[in-house]
Amino acid sequence: MLFIALASALALPYFRREVPQEHSHDLILDVVRPAIQGSGTVFAKLDPVFGTLADKAGQDALASNGITGADANIDCLHQNLADACIKGAKGDKNIIIACVQFAALERNTAKIGQESKICNEKPKSAELANIKQHQDPASQAAKDGHNRLVEIEVAKAAKALGFSDQEAVNFAQRTSTFEASGDDPSGRGNTCDFDPGNPVN
Repeated sequence: MLFIALASALALPYFRREVPQEHSHDLILDVVRPAIQGSGTVFAKLDPVFGTLADKAGQDALASNGITGADANIDCLHQNLADACIKGAKGDKNIIIACVQFAALERNTAKIGQESKICNEKPKSAELANIKQHQDPASQAAKDGHNRLVEIEVAKAAKALGFSDQEAVNFAQRTSTFEASGDDPSGRGNTCDFDPGNPVN
């Protein structure tokens, strides 16, 4: 029933995001942020938004916080922040599902249609075992159904945590993404890798 409900929901038109354009995932980030801060990990001082921005922003954040070595693997920053989030959740399923959602959010790249690299390391948290980030809908992976599979895995993770079918579908939907509009030769798309009005970026 869960997969029928999710497939039906994904066929409906609803607002989809361009991370982190207009802070469209603040509902997730606002839950994830204090969990990461309380994780006691080397990532505790990093804002989760850096896990969804393009490589340069993440690399700058890692460097400015003195994070080096294996922990500085930019391809795994997103997953490492999600792992830190789950550690900081201290077993609270309402926080853990936000950490899972966060791990599924699209990571920006320098070019529209370019796929972000998937971390080649196994996550520390079992809840993240099958969770990958969304890819830009203009990418080949998205056209091949990757994003739909990501949302199914988020829903399955929610069910495993004890949420209802409808709650699981809702959690999955909130991780969705959409293609940047227009022809943008700069490769920036509708991102907020740089927002003068927001010191986080």
